[in-house]
Amino acid sequence: MGKTFHKSMQWGLLVIPAAFLLLQLLLKADYRYFFLSSHDPAYGYLFNGLNLAMGNLQLGLYAHPGAPLHLLVALNLAADGLIQGFHTLPERMLSNPELFLHIISIELLLMQVAGLYLTGLYVFRNTGNKAVSLSVQLTPFLSVQGFAFSSVVMLEPLLLFPVLVVVAVLSAYAFNPAYVISRKACTALAVAMAFGLSAKVVFFPVFLLPFVVLDGWRNKVIYTATVLLALTIFLIPVYAVFPQFLHWIRDLFMHTGQYGSGSAGVIDWHSFGDHFRRLLRANGWFTVCLVLVLIMVIMAVFRGKIHDRKVRVAGGVLVVFILNMVMVAKHYAVHYMIISHNLVVIGFLVSATWIYTTFRPGRNLPESRLLLLTVTICMVAVGWIISAISYSPRLRNPRMETLPWGHTTLPRMLVLEAPGPFRETALFHGMSFSGGMKGTYAQILRKQYPETFFYYPAEDRLADWSHDVNKVSLLARFPEILIMYTSRRDTLPENLAISLQALTRQGFVKSVCRVAADPATSQYLYRIECDTARTAAAITMHPEAIPETGTLPLNPDNPYGGNVKFRLKKGYYELRVWRKASDNKGALVVSDTEGRGFYKAVESPFTSASGWDQLTLVVEVPPDMEGREVLVYVWYPGKKECTFKDLHIKRFEVN
Repeated sequence: MGKTFHKSMQWGLLVIPAAFLLLQLLLKADYRYFFLSSHDPAYGYLFNGLNLAMGNLQLGLYAHPGAPLHLLVALNLAADGLIQGFHTLPERMLSNPELFLHIISIELLLMQVAGLYLTGLYVFRNTGNKAVSLSVQLTPFLSVQGFAFSSVVMLEPLLLFPVLVVVAVLSAYAFNPAYVISRKACTALAVAMAFGLSAKVVFFPVFLLPFVVLDGWRNKVIYTATVLLALTIFLIPVYAVFPQFLHWIRDLFMHTGQYGSGSAGVIDWHSFGDHFRRLLRANGWFTVCLVLVLIMVIMAVFRGKIHDRKVRVAGGVLVVFILNMVMVAKHYAVHYMIISHNLVVIGFLVSATWIYTTFRPGRNLPESRLLLLTVTICMVAVGWIISAISYSPRLRNPRMETLPWGHTTLPRMLVLEAPGPFRETALFHGMSFSGGMKGTYAQILRKQYPETFFYYPAEDRLADWSHDVNKVSLLARFPEILIMYTSRRDTLPENLAISLQALTRQGFVKSVCRVAADPATSQYLYRIECDTARTAAAITMHPEAIPETGTLPLNPDNPYGGNVKFRLKKGYYELRVWRKASDNKGALVVSDTEGRGFYKAVESPFTSASGWDQLTLVVEVPPDMEGREVLVYVWYPGKKECTFKDLHIKRFEVN
């Protein structure tokens, strides 16, 4: 009878993970493509994983530091490379990035499903409590953002695993007085915490949680030492960029704004208080749990029961909640709270049961009634998350309606503010964070997605895959150009609209009109009709006379070379130089000599031939810089050697 019951419970513990998987597959069918919605950070990790698979450790995305996800992506891409060849792997990945992202997404889902099942099974085997075993499986169901991100290629799905390990051990500890945290369980906790820390710094508060349940200094020291040992292993993929990661963390701590921006200082108290209040409003389950746990801990202190197992667990959860809120209130983004949201279930379990038994000692609920209550709560939680997620009608993402816009051979200008129907936006984002392989990817993408340009609205700057592009030169090449823009208003970005009006007055632009619109997703498609003949005739090229620079060998002891000075004239300049560097580092730079803050640089090559990379830098001359002196030089920031040659400068005047 016992074995039969145990087996039936094993099957019962599959229900919630199966519901989780089904809802996640429906969500994947809803958003369909990563480039339509969640290209940040999915495409960033895809490109950096490709770096690792190709043996290049110079990652461009290291701020989290994200080591486990980098490794997971790299393993998938390396498997493809072993089967089909590494020499064509970048071309295959860049031509069909969504295929690789969806494979990795399914892997993340299956890993989470397995984690939920094993957590419930572990708790049941160590407590025999069916209600608690089922309840802990609701861990990801009480956070809308956490649930929505569970199928996305980002760190939050991976961070569910170490949290589930903690939840499993804490549940057994709290609901089985005879449970002892074995050496194996302690090791599992330590490895899980190292995994979480190697993924994201914000996981640090959870690392402290096991200290409240580990007895004796010996166990705490062993736990800490194991965490540090495992962490050194998990961080191997990011060792090459670890100094940059440490600088990033320093800037986060020493500046008041997001991502290390803002004024010098640790905390801006005004924004900190506002962020703290917003965190309390962001997730009602979390706020109620926080209050309940706080009440429980206060009651336990006054009643002298701070050594009670459930109280110790609740105290640890409270510490995690508070520290996590402090960290996120300084560097605000709601999804950084998901690790705390994933501890809400265990918080509810220990606080609610402890408060109930405190006020009604010896009056436990019958097991059948408790199980019925648990099943009801599970159904409510699942129903709540379904309504909160708000699936699209017929599971068709509204952004799918604009997908045909991308099926065009016309040159396109993509405004870099939001995802859209052109996958080039997502690819450009990933390439921008691809570190040491950026130049290689830029050249491949220019071939695979030609005549694609990207517009920075705040800077009124236009670029292709590797360097800036002058608008007038673009109008001279193409009779028609499409502009894709996401905006709440049917209008172009202000700076772009002003530029196009000026170009229209000069006769270079014949017309600008809207050709398609989707108000539901605030996406608009415009077409520029250009007078290419008139524009081309208005451009005059003047070679700039500069001293012969010859070949310039650079190294860490001699990182600068060239040093050509001249005064800027009206128009725009095109500078070219050839570079040879085994680490793909080395930049072409233009900087003013009068301290006016004028600075332009390029490191990604436009093209390559015979082991040499050609860097191309386009410099538009602002009115206030006309007649000002600038310095043109080459710079090598690497640790090996680099050679530059054949520096040429051309000035283009627009009449």
